[in-house]
Amino acid sequence: MPAFAKFPILCLLASAACFCFTAQAYAGYAFGLYPEDNNPAEIVELEEKYDIKTQIIGYTFDTFGYEEESAMIRSVELLGKGRVYHVSISPYGFSAKDVAEGKYDAEYRRFFRIVKSSGIKVLFRTMHEMNGSWYSWSGDPANFKKAWKRIYEMAREEWLDSQSVLFVMSVNSQDLPTADGSVGGEMISCSPVNKKLKKCLSFEDYYPGNEYVDVMGLTLYNWGRGRGEYWAKWRTFPDLLLDKNTKMFSRLASYGKPIFLDEVGTTAANFSGAWSIEKARNSYRNEADSKNAWITGFKAELARHPQIVGAMYFNRDKTDGLAIPKVGELDWSALSVRLDKEYPAVLDFWKDSQVDVANLPFGRDFVLEKAKKTSDQAVAKIIASTKKDPVARRAKTRKELDRISLKIEKAGTKSMKRYWQAVHDSVEMRMAKLDASAATGK
Repeated sequence: MPAFAKFPILCLLASAACFCFTAQAYAGYAFGLYPEDNNPAEIVELEEKYDIKTQIIGYTFDTFGYEEESAMIRSVELLGKGRVYHVSISPYGFSAKDVAEGKYDAEYRRFFRIVKSSGIKVLFRTMHEMNGSWYSWSGDPANFKKAWKRIYEMAREEWLDSQSVLFVMSVNSQDLPTADGSVGGEMISCSPVNKKLKKCLSFEDYYPGNEYVDVMGLTLYNWGRGRGEYWAKWRTFPDLLLDKNTKMFSRLASYGKPIFLDEVGTTAANFSGAWSIEKARNSYRNEADSKNAWITGFKAELARHPQIVGAMYFNRDKTDGLAIPKVGELDWSALSVRLDKEYPAVLDFWKDSQVDVANLPFGRDFVLEKAKKTSDQAVAKIIASTKKDPVARRAKTRKELDRISLKIEKAGTKSMKRYWQAVHDSVEMRMAKLDASAATGK
């Protein structure tokens, strides 16, 4: 429940604010690509070669210093504002406690100011896959929630709202913490069944609250036979999305938020028999049907789930077609000018009229809209209780406003204070107009 539901007048809209997307059904979804090495020139090359326009451009930053700031500005200059940017900023090497204490504030503010000055729309992802154990911000839900709220408030302080920035809480497709919650140790599976038995950490433990999350995010990869580990096997997109063991999709959907697939990718390596790197490389070089079929199934499945408002295909191959071993990487790319490799099934996303960024839930200023509706209801209640007596009405209004303002000043978040200030100003304005009308007899 949002914190503002603790206060009398403010609770009028609490349930609507918590689950504003619960009943929302989307006609389609948006689709985008990550360019190699955050290089916008690759997007331009792909668009010229295939006569397409990429709706969402994905960027990942392990820090956001002046170099990254310049790169982001150049990208917007080259690709323009008529797109959506999916941006991941990872405080790599910083713990959740570090972020909660403000040690990464400068990087976040630097990014938010670019968003504000450039006027772009952003799907913003940070501290992603916290439900794993490979990133420095994992394993500490309490400080993660404090850190997330701090970042959210920073965006609001820079006057960014859901018209410009959607906060995406992006989780890994499996909860894979360590037994003691530490980073970098031996992972365990924290499926719903195991969570009851082992009391392990899952993504739900990190959820900062409905007020601070716009979209639930998810990463899904088909490792196929691209690696030799026992767990690496070919899995279709529906197999991954609707995994019966993790139940991840239904768990995400239970929050009533739109769902965005932040990273989706598949290898081309699919063969039978014993694994070897030679077989994997040969499959990549000579066999495209499996990957094309996987992408076709991916597209078809998206249309079956109206909660999913968009997806990003991870169009990067840091292995050069499995030639270079890279931890956590395979031949993900589906369209590559550099490698002269393409899987035509991915081009079908550009032929579908239902694939449109209009399906993304960028909204109006919900804070101000809620404030206006709340003030209207408050004024109506006060008028009814004072029988239109201007003197009594002013006195009761002042008393009620002062009482709630005091509570919010002591316990409210910055966004809640901004919300209440808007309510306060709106009530004052309405009451002044009513008093003026009463004085003139109109």
